[in-house]
Amino acid sequence: MFLLPEINLKLRPRLLELKPGTRVVSNTFTMGEWEADREVMTDDNWNSWNTALLWIVPAKVEGIWKMGQDELVLSQQFQDTAWQGQPWRKIDNNNRRETRWQRNYFQGRRSFVYGNVNGNKMLGTVTNQAKGNKSDWYATR
Repeated sequence: MFLLPEINLKLRPRLLELKPGTRVVSNTFTMGEWEADREVMTDDNWNSWNTALLWIVPAKVEGIWKMGQDELVLSQQFQDTAWQGQPWRKIDNNNRRETRWQRNYFQGRRSFVYGNVNGNKMLGTVTNQAKGNKSDWYATR
């Protein structure tokens, strides 16, 4: 795309409806508060049109997910996700169909949470680095 920011903002809702993992590239202009997953500038200054921005359409994970008897409540703003109001820091933005977060929990021990979203199903793994173990998890909407 090579559209002015106000046009990008009008187009943004439709772009977010595209299939998760879809790549969107813009020359120079942003999408407002939807931060680019990657930004690259050329060394040459071609009349200042030398920045490429990449967004990867995120999977829609916001909502209540059932995990057996438990619930996982996620909120989402573009590619940023929060669990019970606590942000999960993204550690991999290469593929929005696989949502990867890092979160410190289990009494301060570092754990990595990986999840694949496919419609109303989410499959994932939790790795507890302190204990060196992994466990799989499954959630549905």
